[in-house]
Amino acid sequence: MNTDEIADGTRLLAHMGQGCAGAPASTEHRALFAEFGGGGLALHIPTSARAAIVRGTAGPDGCRAMTGAAARALVLFSGGQDSTTCLALALDRYGWVETIGFDYGQRHRIELDQRATIRESLRQNFPAWRERLGEDHLIRIEALAQISTTAMTHDVEIATGARGLPNTFVPGRNLMFLSLAAALAYRRGFKHIVGGMCETDFSGYPDCRDDTMKAMQLAVNLGMDSRFILETPLMWLDKAATWRLAETLGGTALVALIVESTHSCYLGERAIRHDWGHGCGSCPACRLRAEGWRRYIAS
Repeated sequence: MNTDEIADGTRLLAHMGQGCAGAPASTEHRALFAEFGGGGLALHIPTSARAAIVRGTAGPDGCRAMTGAAARALVLFSGGQDSTTCLALALDRYGWVETIGFDYGQRHRIELDQRATIRESLRQNFPAWRERLGEDHLIRIEALAQISTTAMTHDVEIATGARGLPNTFVPGRNLMFLSLAAALAYRRGFKHIVGGMCETDFSGYPDCRDDTMKAMQLAVNLGMDSRFILETPLMWLDKAATWRLAETLGGTALVALIVESTHSCYLGERAIRHDWGHGCGSCPACRLRAEGWRRYIAS
């Protein structure tokens, strides 16, 4: 594989799968993507790049996806708003869905406690998804807290660091999450890995960016000799659009579930209840969620 093929293959990764660091893979999901604020630039993808990087079938624009009863997906599921919306989307698209969560010593570990509640609510309140929701996997990776002193893993005040990033940024977190998720997907024969990363309404974390997702997809596929599709359906959606997507997927019942049961607050606050859910109301995650809710309701 030459340098040009690698470059073309990296661009191809931007256009594989719904929300996978690029454009959706089917007509219906293109419409959904456009409706909720998505966009993408179609590129000419050389056949050599497709063969070298993806080694699978692709459409004329480099997109490919398999949905329906035969498809299996693994969802990175933290117990927050974004990952719950992604889980609902996966349950709507795929025949079998499992979830993976990570205990990395996070300050807001209460989000992990909400995961079982959310999964059970999805089973009870959405019969069409009941038989599709499979096993849950919780992985412990305490090393992230051991090698960092971030506001997400230690009791320190949330502030902006010297590099312009908030000190809630945990270096390597999503890289490790995706590597471990791919390892589990490899073992269980899954092709689709779904995550709630977004670079529209976000705190500037570099490991949430579209370019990072492209690079990680390339890395895990080469490193595991596989054809995983890393899907990030929220990548180009703001928080208001994420609320609207939840309503489209599961109606007001899913919106109510997300309001009441999911957790976003970095400080782990659940004693305070707002219209948009539980949280301190002042941390970056709460502010993003509240502002998205305000715009969603206004629309």
